[in-house]
Amino acid sequence: GGGGGGGGGWAGVTPFRRYLEWLAGCDGEVARGVWGRVLAGVEPTLLVAGGVGGSSVFPEQVEFGLSVEGTGALVEFVRGRGLTVNSVVQGVWGLVLGVLVGRSDVVFGSTVSGRPAELAGVESMVGLFINTLPVRVGLRAGERVGEFLGRLQGEQVELLDHQHVGLAEIQQVAGVGQLFDTTIVVESYPHSEELYETSYHGVKVAGIDAQDAVHYPLGLAVNLGERLIGTVGYRGDLFTRETAQAVADRCRRMFEAVLTDPDLRVGQVDLLTPQERQMLLRDWNDTTVTGRPDRCLHELVEEQVSRTPDAVAVALGDLQVTYAELNARANRLARVLRAAGVGPESCVGVLLERSVDAVVAMLAVLKAGGANLPLHAQFPASRMKLMLADTEAVLVLADEVMAERAEQLGLPVMRVDEAVNESDGTDLGIAVDPRRLAYVMYTSGSTGRPKGVGLTHAGMVGRVLDRSWLVEGGVSTLMHMATSFPPSITEMFLPLLTGGTVVPHPGAELTARHIRQAVERHGVTTMMIPIGLLRVLAETDPACLSGLREIVTGGDVVPPAVIRTLLDACPKATFRSHGGATEASSYAVHHPMDATRPVPDSVPLGRPMDNTQVFVLDDFLRPVLPGVVGELYLAGSGVARGYVDRAGLTAERFVACPFEVGERMYRTGDLVRWGADGVLEFVGRVDDQVKVRGFRVEPGEVEHALAGCPEVEAAVVVAHGEERRLVAYLVGQVELEAVRAWARGMLPEYMVPSVFMRVDSLPLTVNGKVDRRALPEPDLTGVTGDYVAPRTATEERLCELFADVLGVERVGIHDSFFELGGHSLLAMRLVSRAQTKFEAEVSMSDLFGKPTVAEFAGLLSRPRKQRPPLRRRTDPKGAQ
Repeated sequence: GGGGGGGGGWAGVTPFRRYLEWLAGCDGEVARGVWGRVLAGVEPTLLVAGGVGGSSVFPEQVEFGLSVEGTGALVEFVRGRGLTVNSVVQGVWGLVLGVLVGRSDVVFGSTVSGRPAELAGVESMVGLFINTLPVRVGLRAGERVGEFLGRLQGEQVELLDHQHVGLAEIQQVAGVGQLFDTTIVVESYPHSEELYETSYHGVKVAGIDAQDAVHYPLGLAVNLGERLIGTVGYRGDLFTRETAQAVADRCRRMFEAVLTDPDLRVGQVDLLTPQERQMLLRDWNDTTVTGRPDRCLHELVEEQVSRTPDAVAVALGDLQVTYAELNARANRLARVLRAAGVGPESCVGVLLERSVDAVVAMLAVLKAGGANLPLHAQFPASRMKLMLADTEAVLVLADEVMAERAEQLGLPVMRVDEAVNESDGTDLGIAVDPRRLAYVMYTSGSTGRPKGVGLTHAGMVGRVLDRSWLVEGGVSTLMHMATSFPPSITEMFLPLLTGGTVVPHPGAELTARHIRQAVERHGVTTMMIPIGLLRVLAETDPACLSGLREIVTGGDVVPPAVIRTLLDACPKATFRSHGGATEASSYAVHHPMDATRPVPDSVPLGRPMDNTQVFVLDDFLRPVLPGVVGELYLAGSGVARGYVDRAGLTAERFVACPFEVGERMYRTGDLVRWGADGVLEFVGRVDDQVKVRGFRVEPGEVEHALAGCPEVEAAVVVAHGEERRLVAYLVGQVELEAVRAWARGMLPEYMVPSVFMRVDSLPLTVNGKVDRRALPEPDLTGVTGDYVAPRTATEERLCELFADVLGVERVGIHDSFFELGGHSLLAMRLVSRAQTKFEAEVSMSDLFGKPTVAEFAGLLSRPRKQRPPLRRRTDPKGAQ
């Protein structure tokens, strides 16, 4: 309805009828297509986790404003550039919002009048036609601010004919539930109380109470009168007044920056206060430690030999090797390596079981001036050949067990046990620069090719000598990780550089019994345990760790319940969550937890280690505010040299540090945020990389390997569930078991998918990329076509145990544990529970040899062996 003009009727009837006719004539399909293109690939921009939509509370507000002179400059600015005030406000809020969320692609809501300008008489209609529409703002680092505002206005002009579409319909077209939770509005009426004292044709105009209900957590309203007045409205249950005031201050500074220098590039806009920059870049990175020895790893071992020649350096079973003996054996082998052509920057493949010989071999390679390239017996030969070719390795070191496997790799093979007969066991004294290569560690590659990370002596020395390690009173580590796994370097050198003992664990099987045995027999104090294994130990036998002083974990998200369980069982131990990357010498940040410090509900990554700088940056390499998600960059002494023979990839991931002249930083791809206390929290990844049992896996590498299989037309790999089970979706007329066999011949065991599924085609997004979210749910039931039910009570209980551990619906007696997705950690869990449930003497090797219920059930009746009591024993004096 409306008040009256002349003519004796409702003044708005005819315009309203025209409006309805105009609305009916709009092409809804075209409008939806336009919005679909504008919002293609959009990610919602939500300041409040999970979004808020629909809530209605009374908000609070804070104000900011420009001076009269500043407002006049704004008016001249928009006139001179052919802009509107609304475009400038949209641009300012887009820039501020980009800072608040740390992204270069943001979306917010903007109110439009809803009255089509081309419709005669539309302004005379009485009623609320306002519509709220999404504004998508793409920020380009190199674009000048003035150009950015012009582009943004042009993009909005193109949408004028499609402003009638409702927000709910637009969000449905975009395929998201909620696009934004912040809005802007530009008010065009005078900001004066005098307005509300006036009446028009008997209709009184009243002001709207600023405390009216809102549906969005945060909003910006701008009124342009004699002065520009901005109001930041916020929900008091979601934001503090201090936070809202900080947003208002950034809006004011952004307006001033636009007017002061419209030629400023978008990527150079800086809204941090000096105090915030000092805190983020300096205070929380105050990790400098001076006086660290400028030495190589092997040189520091030699110095330790001179201090404690008779102390036990390596202990394996009944054999104990002193520092003097270890050093002499490594020197003898180093001389043989030198004669074989090993020198500075030479790589040597190391294919040995964890043993005394393995420690001797890796130390000898360094003494000869070369770099270790650890290989793993479970790697396919093709992968090892690629690694050796990439690094131009000189030869392969092996032992009696691995010699036959090493002979298949196409390089000269040197047996460690045969090559240490050189008579001269004195130090070689070869000068090696600490910036030289010490190790090359291979990780999964997103392009389908694994990449070798070049680690230097200096980087690894800094990590091993970090002040966070509990070394007082001596440290002994259980060396149980594969030597091809980067943390194994710390397992070996942490004791050797501090006068402790390395205790190699032979064989692939590690159980709670083995850990107890190592603690009791060899006095092990420290273990590095990936979170996957730690979870199994917490579930099966947490007390097995009670004799340890320090347990270091990481490689994935650390569940707080696991740490709490272990602290209850091991109240004297310190648990430390570590974060980092192979490219930063494995460890970069840490967070200690013990009985005196409560375990947080979300275990953080922690704070940076010695001489390490941590930066959380947005898409333009600008520091983000606490609470804002950004990408983690690592700088400092631990940063690796780069990727071996991959100059392009090195340049992409190892970038110049904008905060320290001449320094580099490694772009991790991890999404993190600072807590208010300067502690880092993990959020996710910028790419598809996942962690599988502590190992980095790039689905692209697995997909590349599967695509090479005959008959596979296309392959996509995703990780499902808490156990990160890899699922392969295959297009083509393929035999799934043949593809599985192909994958085992091309990839390490941890990269082979647990489940293979055939699909007719791969779902695509509007941009033509694979829509991983639209892939069908994998079949994890465990049901096979030839299911055979259990025949005995034992088989029935064992089938239930298999199914429970694997997380599947049921298991038949002839189904293989490993073909249903089982792996070494799940095997450890199953064996431990079987030992308890059936009071049986079974091991993981039993399960690997007899992986079906029918086969494994036959082992459960074996009587338990009586083990002799453990006791310390020393080997004969002078044993080598």
